[in-house]
Amino acid sequence: MAICPFATYRPISTNHGGAMSAHLGLVVHVQQGDGSLFGFFNNPSARVSAHFWCSKTGHLEQYLDTDVVAWAEVNGNSSYVSCEFEGFDTESMTNAQLLSGAALFKWLSGDYGIQITGPVPHGQEGLTPHCNLDGSPDPAWGDHPCPGLIRLHQMPAIVYLASPPPSPTPAPSKEYEIMDSTTAANGDIVSHAVTPAGHYLEITRKSGDQGTAANNGLSIIDITAAFPQFTVQP
Repeated sequence: MAICPFATYRPISTNHGGAMSAHLGLVVHVQQGDGSLFGFFNNPSARVSAHFWCSKTGHLEQYLDTDVVAWAEVNGNSSYVSCEFEGFDTESMTNAQLLSGAALFKWLSGDYGIQITGPVPHGQEGLTPHCNLDGSPDPAWGDHPCPGLIRLHQMPAIVYLASPPPSPTPAPSKEYEIMDSTTAANGDIVSHAVTPAGHYLEITRKSGDQGTAANNGLSIIDITAAFPQFTVQP
């Protein structure tokens, strides 16, 4: 049984199939309305459902175990987890919805080993829309333009927010000149430095005993290497 730990579990008793055959990714849907979908999906006459619903405030409701087939996108039902996002296709998803969608995608990735990537075409692993990637309806997936172009263009943000942060880049030189230092609210000391080669660094020394002998408690990010267009102003 796979229940998301940060969603409100409200199991429906109808409108679902048997066991999933695979877990390729997460499908983004638009509700075309407001308010919880529990009552609608729990009505036998609806003959549709989704695993999750995400409100505009970012609250998640889970209606089906993610190992059970939801009736959301026809040919994609048995291999994708589905989430309906509150609102209309003429509206953008809220920041709270993007963050909750990312958290859900990340949780699914951890549970099922799904690659955090997308938007991907139907049949591939990752985050995908109900429609095709160009916004056109897919007849094999119910022939809907859902979630609409506005929300389709927001989907890369969900992938970005679900992705692990990049590893800090080691300093390109053993020598650097500290330019400034500040103490963060948590006690970390954040400094900025420049190397003889002109690389701009952000150096964080963890407070207390959080550091290790290997890195002496330092996290060094080479901003110039990560963003070549960045230059240090004289």
